[in-house]
Amino acid sequence: MKSGINSGNSNLPTEDEQSIETRVREVFPYLDAGRRKKDKKIDTKDLQYVLKKIKAPRSWIQQTEEILWEIDDNNQGYLLVDDLVRTVQRIMNASKSNALEEPSRVIDIIDFVSKDPKLTGKISARDCILLLHNRFGGSVNETRLRDLFMNSNFQKATTEYISFTEFCKQVKVRRMLKQR
Repeated sequence: MKSGINSGNSNLPTEDEQSIETRVREVFPYLDAGRRKKDKKIDTKDLQYVLKKIKAPRSWIQQTEEILWEIDDNNQGYLLVDDLVRTVQRIMNASKSNALEEPSRVIDIIDFVSKDPKLTGKISARDCILLLHNRFGGSVNETRLRDLFMNSNFQKATTEYISFTEFCKQVKVRRMLKQR
């Protein structure tokens, strides 16, 4: 198995399984943020705290139990880092093989927080493009992804940063394009 980022068949780098695992392990402490003491578990309070900080849609914040339940294979009410790594790899592999990729909301959160560890609620457009490419593969080049941004609310933005909500909209657009 290769490690790190590889170039694939396009101009943008793509992540292999090892680099995905590394990224999830690096993001985990930021997701374990709902308490003053880190308990090395992600539960609904942690998830709710993170979603509020990144200014997620209210519906997401209200559905933290459901988001966690979708990926909690052991029905413990929390996730350990190894649980999250396995879940993310399973979902990412399903996504790349055009299989049903739900639950995808946890991937949206992990992807966004990996580029926004301070939980500011914004990432750069370039980071967004790289995340979309890693998640959905190389069938759409960087120019096409930029065109998608220009045809969305992103065009109205006055900065080079986008919000979590806009990121999720871009994920939805990319998912629809992939299904064609």
